[in-house]
Amino acid sequence: MVRKMMLTVAVAMLAAPAFASAQSTVNATATVGQSAVVTGAGDLAFGLLITASDNIIAADGGAVTRTLDYNHDVDVTFDNVPTALTLAGAADLPISLMCAAQLGGVWSTPVACSPTTPIELDVGASLTQAILGFGGTILGSDVANAAAGDYTGSFDIVITAR
Repeated sequence: MVRKMMLTVAVAMLAAPAFASAQSTVNATATVGQSAVVTGAGDLAFGLLITASDNIIAADGGAVTRTLDYNHDVDVTFDNVPTALTLAGAADLPISLMCAAQLGGVWSTPVACSPTTPIELDVGASLTQAILGFGGTILGSDVANAAAGDYTGSFDIVITAR
């Protein structure tokens, strides 16, 4: 009878179902899109112009700014930059427009706002923020020959990924 029990146990062990085993890998992915957002408002307002001296607003003085949040390297250029402000029925009023960027509290050297010479901004380890500053000069000698009135002009900020 001992022999019969051992044989039954041995057969039971061989007949027991084996548990299935499998392995698979799941990869997780995510794509972060390129982002560049310009915010802010305010005009480059020279106010009442005088003829005794040049009328200057510093681009790196923070008087007129836009905030740029970006997560990739970008070039900032400017389209339709006027060389003069206009008033209907009057001669144009020449203007020299300048642009600068502030990163980490430090302003870049102002340069002419240009469609061909970019202000290059590189991204840090995460979302980066820059302040774009705008300024310009209207010569007093040009004001002396200008008709009275409100002269206007505008230009476009262009952000391009690189």
